[in-house]
Amino acid sequence: MLAVILVIMIGTLRSIGTGGQATTPTMTVDTIPGVVLGTVGYMSPEQVRGLAADARSGIFALGVLLYEMLSGQRAFKGQTPADTMSAILKEDPPELAEAGREISPAVERIVRHCLEKNPEERFRSARDVAFALENVSHTSQSRGGNPAAVLAPQEAPARPRAWPAVSVGRK
Repeated sequence: MLAVILVIMIGTLRSIGTGGQATTPTMTVDTIPGVVLGTVGYMSPEQVRGLAADARSGIFALGVLLYEMLSGQRAFKGQTPADTMSAILKEDPPELAEAGREISPAVERIVRHCLEKNPEERFRSARDVAFALENVSHTSQSRGGNPAAVLAPQEAPARPRAWPAVSVGRK
């Protein structure tokens, strides 16, 4: 029998059975200040520094994913994990337009807002990000545009990417 473990942002783990319902109670894993945890390319600056993480760290990771989906490239690159962490702390990703795709300036601003180095300057919640994206979509529709084209890349990335979302193992 296969068991699926779903990792929910900020240290909550839940086992999902084959029917999609939780089969075990939620287990909370406390984050400890001073301990660096996370997938390097998706860590927020505060996580890289070993500081306490909150929902805004998840907003940063969402910004990284949006950037990668829109550009087909990594937001923060380094030859080693330490180089990637340094890039997260000190560098901004290249402009989305540099990827050769037509991206709405409003969408670019949303992604940049998610990727602010200071958590106080990011969106406060996923609901705020969704509202901003819906606003861009509605603006595009009112101008007769295709709302999907605002966010969708014009062509697929040159190489397929593996997106870690769930871990599957045998029970």
